[in-house]
Amino acid sequence: MASTFTQQGTPVRFVLAQLGLAPSVFYYRPTVGKKGCSPLGYTLFAPAGVFVTDEEVVALIKALFHQEFVDYGYIKTTHWLRQQGYAINRKKVYRLLKEHRLLLSRLYRDRAGKHFVQYRVPKPVKPFEHLETDLKYIYVAGQGRNALLISIVDVLSRAIVGFKFQFSITKHDVVGLIKQVLQQYCFPLKVTLRNDNGSQFEAKLVREYLQQMHIDQEFSHVATPQDNGHIESYHSIVEHVICRRYEFASLAEADQTIERFVDFYNHERLHSGLGYQCPASFLSKQGIRLPRLKIKSVIIESVSNL
Repeated sequence: MASTFTQQGTPVRFVLAQLGLAPSVFYYRPTVGKKGCSPLGYTLFAPAGVFVTDEEVVALIKALFHQEFVDYGYIKTTHWLRQQGYAINRKKVYRLLKEHRLLLSRLYRDRAGKHFVQYRVPKPVKPFEHLETDLKYIYVAGQGRNALLISIVDVLSRAIVGFKFQFSITKHDVVGLIKQVLQQYCFPLKVTLRNDNGSQFEAKLVREYLQQMHIDQEFSHVATPQDNGHIESYHSIVEHVICRRYEFASLAEADQTIERFVDFYNHERLHSGLGYQCPASFLSKQGIRLPRLKIKSVIIESVSNL
């Protein structure tokens, strides 16, 4: 109504006084669009001192996500981009991932656990001082059955120092894997191995061997996988990047994929618990070389097809 009278030439103040309206009400105009500054649309590539468009950054992120086993969220993606030389913050990376529907969906993990440990989270000060091990089922579709993966992780460096993948894991396999790990790395005087209540770990043969090698064996509390959290976390990554992405025709094919992943995990995958570096980089700064795996499954497949 006020606009009708003012358009006919009536003074604004007179109209507002007659209608009892405040000037702020009459002159208010709703804001159109989002508040704040518009995105710049470009990012600095520091090594060359040039700016690249957001489209180029998104293309680079898509190429990263297409690599086998890469399952980064926006935080690790930010650190990866910074390591490549891009001056970018996590808020911008989150926006770009969200706009292009590249954000990871939330993961839900099942957990499990045994025996009594003195403290829930181990706090090693040296590499290989505290190890954790556990078993995980992986389905081999081509043979219609599950196989078992046993892995050993170093808590301090998060490195996978040993693993074995077979249709069956016995107490003899556990002892054999531990022997292999002990031969490959130089361990400190005091070593602790934590595991759950699986029959393979409770076996007298395994207990006696660990005692003979002066390795303290710890069992996690019943139904408390948090006691064995580092290896549980690793196996949840295996579930996400391998079990949910692949359908294996044979045990050898699955074994080859796991070997490639372990090599990637140790030497390339960024780990938030290590300040966004890989286990190999973390250990190298302490004068320890983490050897790369020789992918032997290709040979196994070629021999089996003869």
